[in-house]
Amino acid sequence: MTIDVTCRCGKVLKVDPRHAGKKGRCKSCGVTLQIPALAAAAVPDAPPLIEPLVVDDEAEALNDAFTGLSTDEDGVVNDDSVRAPLPPLPPPPPIVPVATAPPKPAATGVPVEPWYYRFLNGLAMFIFAVGVGIGTCGLILGFVGLFTAPPDSDLARSGGSVFLTVWSGTLLLSSLLTSAPIMLAVDAARNLRAIRYQR
Repeated sequence: MTIDVTCRCGKVLKVDPRHAGKKGRCKSCGVTLQIPALAAAAVPDAPPLIEPLVVDDEAEALNDAFTGLSTDEDGVVNDDSVRAPLPPLPPPPPIVPVATAPPKPAATGVPVEPWYYRFLNGLAMFIFAVGVGIGTCGLILGFVGLFTAPPDSDLARSGGSVFLTVWSGTLLLSSLLTSAPIMLAVDAARNLRAIRYQR
């Protein structure tokens, strides 16, 4: 517990109660102040001691070194013993609940496209890849059979090479004609969607 002493410069000084009734100096302006007695400072009375407390000079010096309060020969409290109040603490940072996530920013631009756009595009690519792969192999085998088979062989007589070549070419063309419109339709739908959401 400390005694509050107000200087005429407006500074409020806090003094240890054991210096009650003595004089001290203000740290700000250097004016000598009278520290009020315990009764005038409204300090509650200490409980009565069973045995009287004897304080020797060494204990007094140790206490002064610990608290930073000391007096000179006249009983005046030194400058370093009068303590000014501490500056106020800064306000604590606001508490953000852990359970609540920060709000997400508003979405701008085009929202996520529907799943079937990717599915139709993938299906068209699959049809195109299978048709081109099988058709190209058939065309190569058909042309090899046409140009390398002897004229009197069964393959040449039956027209198998010609059939394989025509069938492979038809497969290649039909895969292209099936997959291209699907890919074009999906691309047109994506572009129309982008135009609609840019307004």
